[in-house]
Amino acid sequence: MTSVSPGGVTTSAVIVWRWLTSRTRCLRTLGRTTSRDADSEHEFWTRSRQATPSPRAGVSQMVDYATGEPPRVAVEHPVEMSVEARPCTAEDIERLRTGDLRPLDLRHHQERWASQQRGEAVYLLAWRGAEVFGRVTLLLRSKYEEVRQTIQDATEMNALEARPQGEGIGTALIQAAELEAARRGASTIGLAVEVQNDGARRLYERLGYTHWGHGRVVDRWMQRNDHGDVVIEHADECFYLTKRLGSSAAAAV
Repeated sequence: MTSVSPGGVTTSAVIVWRWLTSRTRCLRTLGRTTSRDADSEHEFWTRSRQATPSPRAGVSQMVDYATGEPPRVAVEHPVEMSVEARPCTAEDIERLRTGDLRPLDLRHHQERWASQQRGEAVYLLAWRGAEVFGRVTLLLRSKYEEVRQTIQDATEMNALEARPQGEGIGTALIQAAELEAARRGASTIGLAVEVQNDGARRLYERLGYTHWGHGRVVDRWMQRNDHGDVVIEHADECFYLTKRLGSSAAAAV
């Protein structure tokens, strides 16, 4: 039975009107939410490379920088993404030159590539797909005079960098440098690590590196800005670590 309100409007009509009003508000809210999420997805895709994937999860634990919350859609990837560490090629340099790199990073690549072209070093890059996630330079002769006088055929790792850390990229680069040094007939590989850098030193020690036993070395290098201007001249006191390249490394080449 339909009742009539004092104003002459039936109760059923009021109920229908209220239902339609509620549905319209709901749809408008959904419309705003969809638009916001679309913007969030755009922000996620354009800025997600700044986030660090979790190595223990099958889904990247990324945060939408627009809202500070996890994005609505996450990108799944294998727990262990394969890393290929290998010497740089002319094709690699061209790909890096045409990519979206900071001028300082591009200059570093070009300078290290030039040293490889002169026969002074081997420039190793760590690739995941089409992107570089790390680099190291294998010097065919040590940059330190005291090391050259003590170890005649020592090769040396320099400027190791892995982004992000903790995912095996640095280890892959170190192993690739060791194999390359062994392939070239070196009996020893060395490196300098800053006295304060306990984490890096522990990593090298786990990989078989030990103190060389002839005191510390001073690593002198110049820090430049994106324009190539020297902003700081460093003189860092370092431990010097070495590792003998045995038959296992040579056999793996």
